[in-house]
Amino acid sequence: MKAVLVVLTNPASTEAEVAYNDWYTNIHVPDVLAVPGYIAATRYKAFDGWQVFDQKYLTLYELDVRNLEHLQEISDEHMRRI
Repeated sequence: MKAVLVVLTNPASTEAEVAYNDWYTNIHVPDVLAVPGYIAATRYKAFDGWQVFDQKYLTLYELDVRNLEHLQEISDEHMRRI
């Protein structure tokens, strides 16, 4: 079964945004995708003035899971890696 994990985030500060994006793209996402069951990640940035939420960034993680218990196992492994 396919599942989607929706993650909304912000950098700690405007000054830290470049470093945050570098870490998120080059370290965090590859670490998450190394967890069995995570198959893709797509990241979006809101346009200034068009933000529906306070967070500027949206990441959609696509998962392939067998059942709810498997989803929990994947989620637990993800949390151990971050």
